[in-house]
Amino acid sequence: MDKTIQKIVDDNKCTGCQLCYNVCDFDAIHIELSSEGFYVPRINFDKCINCGKCLKYCPIENDLSDYNETINVYAAKSNDEETRMKSSSGGIFSELAKEILKQQGIVFGTAFNENNRLVHIDIDSKKDLKKLCGSKYLQSDINLSYKKAKNYLADGEKVMFIGTPCQASALRNYIIDNDNLLIVDLVCHGVPSIKVFGKYLKYIFEDEKIKNIYFRDKQEEGWKNYYINLVGEESNYKKSHRKDPFLYGFLKNLYLNKICYDCPFSKIPRVSDITLGDFWGVNQELDDNKGTSLVIVNSNKGQEIIDNLILNRKISVNPSDIISGSKQNPRVIDGNMNIPKGREKLFKEIENLTFKEMDNLFIKSPKKEILQYAVKSIQTKPIVIFGTGSGGLKVFDEVKKIGIKEFKYFVDNDEKKEGTIFCGKKIYKPEKLLLDKKDKIFIIVASFYYDEISNQLINMGFREDVDFVDGISYFL
Repeated sequence: MDKTIQKIVDDNKCTGCQLCYNVCDFDAIHIELSSEGFYVPRINFDKCINCGKCLKYCPIENDLSDYNETINVYAAKSNDEETRMKSSSGGIFSELAKEILKQQGIVFGTAFNENNRLVHIDIDSKKDLKKLCGSKYLQSDINLSYKKAKNYLADGEKVMFIGTPCQASALRNYIIDNDNLLIVDLVCHGVPSIKVFGKYLKYIFEDEKIKNIYFRDKQEEGWKNYYINLVGEESNYKKSHRKDPFLYGFLKNLYLNKICYDCPFSKIPRVSDITLGDFWGVNQELDDNKGTSLVIVNSNKGQEIIDNLILNRKISVNPSDIISGSKQNPRVIDGNMNIPKGREKLFKEIENLTFKEMDNLFIKSPKKEILQYAVKSIQTKPIVIFGTGSGGLKVFDEVKKIGIKEFKYFVDNDEKKEGTIFCGKKIYKPEKLLLDKKDKIFIIVASFYYDEISNQLINMGFREDVDFVDGISYFL
């Protein structure tokens, strides 16, 4: 046991990358879902000879972060409008994949199987590329993809592999390098529980068969306010990511894998040849709300294929830098985030909870009746907006459209802003709220740090969804 990956699993450091399963020569490791709903390896110690191979290749145990150094950073998009609009971001993955397929190569990526499980598959033709397109906010089942990729390379085939940073690191540990291998990793928010997602699908569709799952549909309101789109045999479900309960909980980091809260792979430099993500906050003149990709080139091999796509006018790029690319997407450079206080309790009770109960108890996604109450409060009570960043400005503009009875002032936790003017009103410290009678004002929180601010307001005696509401979720 001393040389096995068991300690990694026991310490909640396992990413579920499944490399150990691929490298074991004695069929001593199999993969199953944990009680929380994440892939974990299990060891049959009757078969295990304690050779140490699984631990030797484990990306948690073997840091290759000095393997590359960042060469270039771009804001990029496909020049094919259809490709771009069918992609979650700027369509760069599709253009990379098409280039490898044109060279008779193999592309590994993720697709949903008939049981709505996300799995890694390999394709060798352009007609199958649509299976791999689009963001999929789940942990994928790698199965034996690493081993298959190695076999393709041994036969002289070109191979492109795209996956999460931990999966990309696993493949790099396994193969190190090969001139025919292109590794692409994604800027990953973290992977949510497969069990939670299964309960969510049951809540939406009951027993109806699901034909297609799209996490990032841009057709309704564009790239920034993307919709989840679930297509069943008899019905269709489509909702903004700001209102859908599964994505709402996911973006609150409520049910991510434990290691995702301290991800050792969300940093620069990356071990992949190319890193892809959304370029949130891209320069306004480049932002047409159709999707812009963040492209980080980490190797000469990665630069060569990007240069080729530029030369052949498949993509358009604008040079940028890591600071700009990570400003509104911190997972580019930092894998640390707080574990929500409700996470542990949710997973303790997960087997007995329906998704609706999870939502009511832990997720607390926007509800129609709360929106109606908030609108009435805005029209009948003096309001205060908590937050004076870009969210505060946007929320202020939206609530004005509703018809404000009276707007009193702004509050902000940034002491440097105290006494300054924002949108024509004075900014105060939060303590100012205690001077008003709680039932005589209505507070709209206009910050992306809602969880922290809501706890702050509750500790001051204000009631969530009665005295204050999440303005970002309800009004943007």
